[in-house]
Amino acid sequence: MGLRNGVNQNFFILSIADALQGVMALCNSMCYILEWFELHPKAVSYFVLDGLLEIAYAFPLYVSLITMMVIALVRCCCVMMPFTVQRILTARKQLAAILFFLRAYDGCSYLCSNLRIIRVEGLRWV
Repeated sequence: MGLRNGVNQNFFILSIADALQGVMALCNSMCYILEWFELHPKAVSYFVLDGLLEIAYAFPLYVSLITMMVIALVRCCCVMMPFTVQRILTARKQLAAILFFLRAYDGCSYLCSNLRIIRVEGLRWV
């Protein structure tokens, strides 16, 4: 069947994202073990590695979540309109939906991280 089928394409994207999450979790666990046994070089800080891994872990996590959302939407559409869903929701449209929602999430997270809604210094509101 190949990757021309939208379901196969979505499950392939999901498996790649989950594999990346597994690799990141393994690296994070190795950092914990090295820190616990104090086997790391003194020039390498665990907190720097942990911060980098947290940033790297977020992307495959959200790719996985958005891909599962698209798979669920396609399955819902298969139940609601079983004879027309293959014509309406092609593999390209499903991939476009994944990329659109991923970009929308990326834009929203960037916007929210740069906004300062309320800042507290000490006990007084600024």
